[in-house]
Amino acid sequence: MNPRFSVITKEFLGEKGKLTGLRCAEVEWEKDEQGKNTIPVERLGTEFKVETEMAILAMGFVGPGNKELVSHLGLDLDDRGNIRADDQHMTSVPGLFVAGDMSQGQSLVVRAIAHGNKTANGIISYLEK
Repeated sequence: MNPRFSVITKEFLGEKGKLTGLRCAEVEWEKDEQGKNTIPVERLGTEFKVETEMAILAMGFVGPGNKELVSHLGLDLDDRGNIRADDQHMTSVPGLFVAGDMSQGQSLVVRAIAHGNKTANGIISYLEK
C-alpha cells in the first residue's frame, strides 16, 4: 500500500473486542471561521477502509484528553492526571502502551521521540513473550 497524506481516521473497526481496520477519509486544509487556524475538512466521496490489527496514536500535546475513553479503558492516572505506565511503558491495561505527553506531560519533541522509541521496545518485549 502506498502512503497517503492528509487523511483522518473517522472510526476504529473491530470484532469481538479486536481491532480489524480503520474507516478513513481524505481532508483538505482550510482556515477556520476566524481565519486564525488551519483545520482539516473532509473531502466528500474520499472515504476508504484500511485493514489493520494495531493503531498507534501520535498527536501534539492534548493531555490524556478524552476522559470518557480513559475511564472506559480503566486506565490508571498519576498525580498530575497523566496515564500511568510501568517501566516497559505498558498501562494498567495489559497490552495497552502509552508514550510521550500522554504519560509524561507536555515536553520537548525530542524527549517524546525518545520516549516513543522506548515504548516501541516495550511493545516488542511484550509481543515476544
